[in-house]
Amino acid sequence: AGKGPNKKKQKRSSNQDVLRGLKKVYKPILATVGPLSILMEKMEQLIRSVHLDDQPILTICASVLSTLSLEPVAPTQCNEATALAHLIHEASIGVISAVFRRYERHRTIILE
Repeated sequence: AGKGPNKKKQKRSSNQDVLRGLKKVYKPILATVGPLSILMEKMEQLIRSVHLDDQPILTICASVLSTLSLEPVAPTQCNEATALAHLIHEASIGVISAVFRRYERHRTIILE
């Protein structure tokens, strides 16, 4: 009967260690969201103002579309992660919209 509380304490301590570890990992990752969002906004401006070859446009689209699959799953900072994921999603949609408007021949590829 004496082993029960020790196991609970060990498990609780282990969970706290995991949460501390997650915070250490998520903090620098979440810190990159602002610069990424700014980069995407600048990319949208570039697409609107300069004609680019097909290969860079398709590469940009593939990269930006992959960010739309991001889901905020940071258990330690859920509200912040959700807000930051929303920023990336908005910037991604802006880039894709700019490509969609300017490069009609790529619309089918974007939709696929």
